Amino acid sequence: MYEQEAALQLEDPMPPLEFEQETMLHADTQTLDVPFEAEELELASQLRDSIAAEIWNDYIRDYSTI
Repeated sequence: MYEQEAALQLEDPMPPLEFEQETMLHADTQTLDVPFEAEELELASQLRDSIAAEIWNDYIRDYSTI
């Protein structure tokens, strides 16, 4: 039974690297068909910036206690 389990674990579940690179090339060239309003983009940017600021402040706070 152990030999059967070991044989199953040796199988590589990851796709070959060529497949991954090909997928990434196609992903970069695809365009989105979803239009975004300027207001939505601004809100998303503000949200991103506030998340980044919170992460940075947490890091500084935790780092200063060391």
